[in-house]
Amino acid sequence: MRSLGLVVALSLAFVLVAFPAAARSIDDPTWDSPRWPKNTLTTSPLMLVGAFNLQYERAITERIALYAGPLYLNWDIDDLELDLWMVDFGARFFASGQAPEGFFVSPGVMLAFGTVDDEPVRGSGWLATFLFGYTWLLDRTFDISVGIGGAYVGFDKIEAKILPFGRAAVGAAF
Repeated sequence: MRSLGLVVALSLAFVLVAFPAAARSIDDPTWDSPRWPKNTLTTSPLMLVGAFNLQYERAITERIALYAGPLYLNWDIDDLELDLWMVDFGARFFASGQAPEGFFVSPGVMLAFGTVDDEPVRGSGWLATFLFGYTWLLDRTFDISVGIGGAYVGFDKIEAKILPFGRAAVGAAF
């Protein structure tokens, strides 16, 4: 029964990727149209959990966008204290919609500077992230994006760990 669900899910994913919507009106432009936003600028509304960020995203094709931006983390998770400034960059591959809107998978890398367990990190800290998420463009001007996944944390002074990682962002599309 479990394998039947997997086959149905994979078939649905294939249909969503292989057969995108063919025709659109002027009010629902294609990716090639100058009316379709190619850029987003977002920040996290979840500052209470100790993550502050600003992220710029640029759609380079109908299905691929690149992003980069600064991020500050102040976390205490699983006996691991992080107080870090990071540079975050990666890609989003859109399986539905047209970049920068729709369902995406997103690998990324963060380079970190700051302290881990009160020990300085100087160019030797990094995180590799992988997210599944969705971005909505409301009226092609307002961006809401969510995602969930994991982060592999690699630092010289601590044992490597895999931690939960997420995205919750709001901002502007242009």
